[in-house]
Amino acid sequence: MATVQKQNIPQLISAFNRLMVLHRYKYLQQKKDGTGAYTTHIVKNKKSYPFVFMNDRLKEHIAGKETYGVFANNYGDTPFMFFDFDFKHSWTECKQYYYRVREAVIECGIPAEHIHASHSGNKGVHLEIFFGTATPVHYKKAQAFYHYVLHVAGLTDKSSVIEFRPTKTQGAKMPIGVHQLTGNRMTYLDPINLDKPLDDMYFTTIETLPTGLFDDVLERLEDTYGKIPTSATKTATMPAKSTTVQDEQEILAQAQEQLFSRTKLLEIYGLGEDEDYTAEYYNRVLTEGLKAQGTRHKVTYQLALYLKTAYGMDKETAQETLLQWLQAQPTNVYTTPLPDAIKDTCEIVKDIYLKGYVLRLAQRELTVSIAELQVILTAKNAKGKDFTPKQKTVLFAMLMHAKRYANKKGTFFMTYEQIKEATGMANRARLKALIEEFAEVGLVNVHRSNATQEGTYKKLANVYEVLFAVNENTATNSTEDATSSTATNNGTSTVTDITGETFTALVQEHFTAKELRKMLPRKQAQAYTA
Repeated sequence: MATVQKQNIPQLISAFNRLMVLHRYKYLQQKKDGTGAYTTHIVKNKKSYPFVFMNDRLKEHIAGKETYGVFANNYGDTPFMFFDFDFKHSWTECKQYYYRVREAVIECGIPAEHIHASHSGNKGVHLEIFFGTATPVHYKKAQAFYHYVLHVAGLTDKSSVIEFRPTKTQGAKMPIGVHQLTGNRMTYLDPINLDKPLDDMYFTTIETLPTGLFDDVLERLEDTYGKIPTSATKTATMPAKSTTVQDEQEILAQAQEQLFSRTKLLEIYGLGEDEDYTAEYYNRVLTEGLKAQGTRHKVTYQLALYLKTAYGMDKETAQETLLQWLQAQPTNVYTTPLPDAIKDTCEIVKDIYLKGYVLRLAQRELTVSIAELQVILTAKNAKGKDFTPKQKTVLFAMLMHAKRYANKKGTFFMTYEQIKEATGMANRARLKALIEEFAEVGLVNVHRSNATQEGTYKKLANVYEVLFAVNENTATNSTEDATSSTATNNGTSTVTDITGETFTALVQEHFTAKELRKMLPRKQAQAYTA
């Protein structure tokens, strides 16, 4: 057990008084009887002055002779707040949840430089934010922020193992000292790498979070979510059950829907009806990757929703796609250790698919030109034979999917399930063969998933490109479907419903029976005019 150098003790005492010790008449003292339990000392009158929590007790704490904790004062004010992670059975799991909460704290608006971490002395960790003894906040405000953070992180069901401290009745063990049960020193840790301990003097360098900034953060969160009913997430009085990886799926399935609203989730992750969050944006992130630190968790959530909704990926495919995307990112754009980031990605994907979250982007009209319709109508296979009307609806569906989801290069993902929904064709093998025929005659391009291309990843679904699409129609559009098609005066139609019948309706709208008889075999012309 390392000891603090004597010459550093005055600076550490000063830091404790500046950052933590506001209430000197009530404090915790850890017992040395092998239980690790705490005694609460309450000083009720001035005659008990020797028992007041003064610098001599701080000196004992720093030296490891005693271990103390502090409370919010009688008015409810506190100069700090802790997220207390209690995962004694698994340090790995503790780290995983710490990193998830840390990124949620950043998402909520707290700058990363104001987030600190210390070891609990056992197998837990504290995530710490300091307001300072000169500018404390009421613990209920800090506690409200704690609940918002768990809400954003999707961890409202973890309040029994990720606890808030301090309140007027629940104290917080101070860092730097020694855990009397384990004998471990409660050192500060690198906030972005919990396996890296820091020198005790790190504590003296901590800057306080401006309370005005904290108030602004709370105001924005309340505007977004309203008041979160904290009583629904109250910590159980019985000892917390150890949570194992095997238990996790059951726990997530029981997550309280009222505390993790689908609508609000989309808002906090920037997934509401906002023109900045278009198909082009998500495709660009998929191909170009992360651009700034502190955004990995948010962007991963965005992409998981996008892959599920826009590409129709199943859980396993989405997870594999995101893990390969994650491992392709430069290490300087995210701070979470890769093994923990991988676990967080898997948790995000599981959460989204388990709870049925979907992505809705801003509505945008799609247009199709007469020239594009004519290409589809007259399309022939390599033997010079016209594609059937049913096959042409597949080509039309691919065209419209490209307009909705393609990136600037014109490429897009499309699953067989999405083709089935748009056309009614359910035979996967036939669809695959048909797309190959389209590629053979130059209607589409199939970019193989095992090709080595900049900005693409191995083992993903094939990427397609419709070669006859008018460039101005390629997409930064919506995932919303509407119900009609209306003609415009410039030879195009606005399309808001993509089904097998849509293509037929557009053909009937733009081509006369005489024109169809000139372009098509007799039976096909009759099928479109019937």
